[in-house]
Amino acid sequence: MAANISDIDVITDVEGIDIPECAHGPALMFVRYRGSDAGRKFFACSAFRDRKHCSFFQWCDEKVSQEKIELRKVINKSLEPKFSHKEYRSRFQSFKKFPKEDKSLCRTCGLFLLPDERSDHERHDILSGISKAMLKTPSRLFLPLDNNKTYAQYLFSKKTVKFVLEQLKSMNKMRVICLGAPRIHEAIMNEEDGELESYLLDLDFRYMQLYGSKSFARYNMFNHHFFDGDASVNSLTEFMTGCPHDSVAMVFDPPFGGMVEALSVSIRKLSDLWKTATQAPKDLTVSILWFFPYFLEKRIIDSFTDFHMLDYKVDYDNHTLFRGDVKKYGSPVRIFTNLPPQQIVLPSDEGYWFCGVCKRYSAKENLHCDVCDQCPTKYGATYKHCFKCDRCVKPSKQHCDVCKSCQLKDHSCNSPSQGCHICGALDHKRKECPNKGSHTEIKRLNIDGLLVYFPYDYIYPEQYMYMMELKKTLDAKGHCALEMPSGTGKTISLLSLIVAYMKANPLEVTKLIYCSRTVPELEKVVAELKNLMDYYEQQLGKGKPKILGLALSSRKNLCINPEVIEEREGKTVDALCHKLTASFIRANHKRDPTVPVCSFYESFDAHGKEIPLPEGVYGLDELQEYGRKKGFCPYFMARHAINHANIVVYSYYYLLDPKIAEVVSKELSKKAVVVFDEAHNIDNVCIESMSIKITRRTLEKCQQNIDGLNKQIQRLKDCDAERLKTEYQKLVQGLRDANIARETDVILANPVLPDDVLKEAVPGNIRTAEHFLGFVKRFLEYMKIRLRVQHVVSESPPSFLKDCAQKVCIERKPLRFCAERLNSLMRTLELVEIQDYSALSLLCHFATLVSTYAKGFVLIIEPFDDRTPTISNPILHFSCMDASIAIKPVFDRFQTVVITSGTLSPLEMYPRILDFRPVTMATFTMTLARTCICPMVVSKGNDQVAMSSKYETREDVAVIRNYGNLLVEFCSIVPDGIVCFFTSYIYMESTVAAWYEQGIIDQVQKHKLLFIETQDAAETSLALLNYQKACENGRGAVLLSVARGKVSEGIDFDHHFGRAVIMFGVPYVYTQSKILKARLEYLRDQYQIRENDFLTFDAMRHAAQCVGRALRGKTDYGIMVFADKRFARADKRSKIPRWIQEHLKDGLCNLSTDEAVQVSKRFLRQMAQPFSREDQLGLSLLTVEQLDQEDTKKKLQSRMQYV
Repeated sequence: MAANISDIDVITDVEGIDIPECAHGPALMFVRYRGSDAGRKFFACSAFRDRKHCSFFQWCDEKVSQEKIELRKVINKSLEPKFSHKEYRSRFQSFKKFPKEDKSLCRTCGLFLLPDERSDHERHDILSGISKAMLKTPSRLFLPLDNNKTYAQYLFSKKTVKFVLEQLKSMNKMRVICLGAPRIHEAIMNEEDGELESYLLDLDFRYMQLYGSKSFARYNMFNHHFFDGDASVNSLTEFMTGCPHDSVAMVFDPPFGGMVEALSVSIRKLSDLWKTATQAPKDLTVSILWFFPYFLEKRIIDSFTDFHMLDYKVDYDNHTLFRGDVKKYGSPVRIFTNLPPQQIVLPSDEGYWFCGVCKRYSAKENLHCDVCDQCPTKYGATYKHCFKCDRCVKPSKQHCDVCKSCQLKDHSCNSPSQGCHICGALDHKRKECPNKGSHTEIKRLNIDGLLVYFPYDYIYPEQYMYMMELKKTLDAKGHCALEMPSGTGKTISLLSLIVAYMKANPLEVTKLIYCSRTVPELEKVVAELKNLMDYYEQQLGKGKPKILGLALSSRKNLCINPEVIEEREGKTVDALCHKLTASFIRANHKRDPTVPVCSFYESFDAHGKEIPLPEGVYGLDELQEYGRKKGFCPYFMARHAINHANIVVYSYYYLLDPKIAEVVSKELSKKAVVVFDEAHNIDNVCIESMSIKITRRTLEKCQQNIDGLNKQIQRLKDCDAERLKTEYQKLVQGLRDANIARETDVILANPVLPDDVLKEAVPGNIRTAEHFLGFVKRFLEYMKIRLRVQHVVSESPPSFLKDCAQKVCIERKPLRFCAERLNSLMRTLELVEIQDYSALSLLCHFATLVSTYAKGFVLIIEPFDDRTPTISNPILHFSCMDASIAIKPVFDRFQTVVITSGTLSPLEMYPRILDFRPVTMATFTMTLARTCICPMVVSKGNDQVAMSSKYETREDVAVIRNYGNLLVEFCSIVPDGIVCFFTSYIYMESTVAAWYEQGIIDQVQKHKLLFIETQDAAETSLALLNYQKACENGRGAVLLSVARGKVSEGIDFDHHFGRAVIMFGVPYVYTQSKILKARLEYLRDQYQIRENDFLTFDAMRHAAQCVGRALRGKTDYGIMVFADKRFARADKRSKIPRWIQEHLKDGLCNLSTDEAVQVSKRFLRQMAQPFSREDQLGLSLLTVEQLDQEDTKKKLQSRMQYV
């Protein structure tokens, strides 16, 4: 028997099949259907099928190696609770003896801590001062197990608990099995009269601490698995005996995303256990109260034909929608039971009434229909009878004679959305279509003659057009800039098309290099690639393309050496790695085994380089897992593997920062496709990678470094002078020969020097170590002189070099070699603490850069830091003005470079500032079955005072008050999370301080909790974590953030985490910056880009990036508030991405606070209406047949805009 879960079926009839086990017991067998075709069967974890909490997966016909079985045992062991049930109880008995002030709970680990354990959990969420009363309600102490909506752990409200207990007592059910219902269990355990007894069955191991084996067993309801085996079965059997068989009842509260059919199997097995224990008649079943949403009624009734659904609305404490005080029509969760419905008395004080005809209690709005002869209402509003349809329908619908069915009042007659998306008929929907299963869901696409495998059943129209444009670019062997809306599947579109192109043209494209900004984004790409390759295997089996894909990140994210990974800072990890892997350290180890080395690198160097990484997709976790399994270093293994990998996923800096690119990416194939995803800020990344800042403190450290190196040289002269002579001879032959070193010795490559320069002999005045340090010292003294300034100095590199030659007689040529010469010396001296010489390394890199580039850079020396304008603190900025300098080698070297993001408007600006000629530039709009974004410009408060963050009005009390009132009003109407962005940290701090004085902060906190992003990364991470918790538990939250900050650039606020985003002001960059002024001047002179055009472009791309956080998919929805009158101007609106622009109507561009609130209320009411995938079919989700229709292709073409 197969039970459907969307397009995946769980197979419950598995008799005679050998079922593998994961940490959560026997796995379940699944089969995925695509249309009417059954795919390959597979096993997955029964409890966590998202592969996040349990990654178990196995094809049913897969031959599992012994090695994999052993690895699985290790993984299963790691997922088990830390202690046994007996050990947990023993610990808890000791815990109870301590005074209240010594009792604490680590909520992160779910562990009651003994006093000496608290220090081990100091970075976790710890709750202190646990009282005896608190221990009686542990479900209120523990954090919910999972925040995922499908599998989340929600807990009954007090009202629901009281109702359930009253019903059990009234029906003389004295022994209650609480299956996934800890609130009911603890309520019974706390009853003073002891009339009821309870036994808790739950997957949550944390309850093992509080309840002994006579009242608790750890149990998986999806596969009927008792974790303690027969001991738990015997304990439960003993609980059920000793009382009449009809005095036992089961209260069942599974996750709402649970598979009804799999749950039903467990229920039947528990019922059989009850029959055996109590010797009940075979035709009876145990009394059951099953809590589940009303819209899954059919699934439950199909499994248990004797069940009925009661009208009682079940409330939960920690669910944003399933609380009685949240939704207009109350909670959608109901009780399904095999008890006679007339025996269950629903509370009349809540409006429930007894229907004499139906012989059952009904909700107050569920009136009896004499025509249908039933009480038909299910969802909370009184249904009305339609005589033409001959059934009761929702009151929001009325009969349409054209559509021949009941429809919403504002529907479009004969629209595809009103009829069946499979056959087009208007008299039925897709679910009832007789041709269901006969149409072709997306399997393979024809993209301009290219066969593309796409791993989803349907495709978004913009995905199809995006792939078409990408195919044109690959055919032309050129570059492109493509803007695609947020949350529309850009990543899978890129991967599907490029992998298919590589498969079809193996000699034309040999590699995909996918660059993104943050580690979470890289992991998302790897997850999509795994999904795609699984689909290839499902479709082609052994004929699938042999792909090796891997992610590469820093040592900090890949290291598995226990001596190193304890450190958190990247530079410290790099330095410790160098201490254990440098070639001279390893050579010393051979002479003296007591010298510590990295065993993982030694093993990789000895065996790993000859063994290629097996084909497959490796994220950071998989690389670490493989490294532990083989004993290899994951970081160097990945570095070694990227040259022969087909797909490499890593950070921008591995290509754009020449110091890193020279080390990591030098050998990459030229026949590669490079993708820069989330590239709206790529010009700034390019500039930062080539810019240097030097302070007086830097120069002081340089002096210390030079003194230290002189001592090291003298030491080496005394013990091994030959090594210095050898280095000198190599430098005569050229830097390239001098710097041939092992991969572990590379500190930083030269930022700019080409091969022909590196082949030259090093100038004579810096060949010997002493001469080189004397040279650097002279340059250092010159730098000290230059920093003794009383006014701002701005000059070009040639001017700087001319002054340097005149004052200290230093020529340009030896300066060019400084960075490489320092690296050579540090290798020769076999320095271990390389991080101690970072200041001198910075100075030498500056010397190399300033002597290499005559154009595109500027030197600015400021006598004061902007933060302390009264204290002399000179800073030298060597700033890159031209972003194309860093990215030009990428455009020149690789045949195709893709610049893409959700916010690239205006597109034509990027080819100008990056100096490349794209073969394709296109921006795509978003096709929506419902308008799920609501952008608006709020230009004034209710007092008609204009809102603006411009400098002249920043201190205006009325403006600040209006901004505060806007936030308060939105907090009162928007559910869950609101994210606000300010133009800068200074502006946010001053505004929040004023709000505090005006009492606005107090008003905000009446509705939602308030969290603030700071410049401290740890504080911000903690604020984000608590913000998410507040949204998850229904309290709601506001997060105050800053444009260009961490939150705006890398955090997604999908669904309830971001129902509204407010942009307070236009985020212009600080225009008085000398560096910015120099760049604006350069752009004007070099690329004819006017200052105001660039400033507006820069401000609007960051504003778009901020508000874009609110929408992360077509099933998501959000309000986007641009709170500044300047946003309404044409020059600002025209630079907003097209997919936002088309919803920003003229009527939404000059709103007051009250008007904005009314618009938002109307929008939120619309979004609260039911919306399913069927509503999107034919509109924003397409099938193969629809893609092949000429009308569809014309519509798609009209939705795209070429630039």
